[in-house]
Amino acid sequence: MLSGNIQHRFINSMEIITLTIIGIISRLIPHFPNMTPVGATALFSSAKFGMKKGMIILLLTMLITDVLIGLHSVMWATYGSFMITLCIGWWVQRKYSLSRFLTGTLVSSILFFIITNFAVWLVPNGMYTKNLTGLVHCYIMALPFFRNSLIGDFFYGFIFYYGYEVVTYWNRQHHKALGMNKIHI
Repeated sequence: MLSGNIQHRFINSMEIITLTIIGIISRLIPHFPNMTPVGATALFSSAKFGMKKGMIILLLTMLITDVLIGLHSVMWATYGSFMITLCIGWWVQRKYSLSRFLTGTLVSSILFFIITNFAVWLVPNGMYTKNLTGLVHCYIMALPFFRNSLIGDFFYGFIFYYGYEVVTYWNRQHHKALGMNKIHI
């Protein structure tokens, strides 16, 4: 059996690797536009494991997949929005509950929509005129992506939230059955 410190580091590494692989695969396989678990992963990982681990998972996922998928002119807005999601996850962590997690999911989805589409509107020589009409048109055209983002964030957030609770419960029961007092998750 591994010592407590080595076991803790192993589990820490496995959490990072698992969530990063989920994020990478979800961005690379065919999916509806904006319907991936990246936002939910950022929120969940910072809410459950802290900002540092959340940032590692997010940056590994995004950098690896952006190199494979292709870089774009509004990456600063995408990454910035996800960094804000990490901060929202920190807020969720302070008093972790389903209602806080759902609120954090909604707020982060809305902010991602506002920030990234504002960036799309700002792109020089882009698709939209640089006036209020162009900005409104940009947001209207992005509504289907927002819908997908909300669905993806809530769907994957629900899976992460309850999946983690189920694994934690199972681990407690397993350790209780084995007569072990310490639980390492």
